[in-house]
Amino acid sequence: MADSTNPQTAAAEDGPLARALRAKAAAAAQAYRDFIAHVAECSDCRTWGLDCKAAASLRQAWRDARVR
Repeated sequence: MADSTNPQTAAAEDGPLARALRAKAAAAAQAYRDFIAHVAECSDCRTWGLDCKAAASLRQAWRDARVR
């Protein structure tokens, strides 16, 4: 873990690359939460254990968010 009391280290953690990586991780996490929330509420997904069309598109959005 970086030492947050060191100004050079703290500045490096807030650089453009770090912000971009945090944004990517946040987008992927949100897409996963959306997918899981849908599957938990969708009777077809729960009953048959297969993705409905909405779940399939949410899963693909999650995959796309992880790849970007």
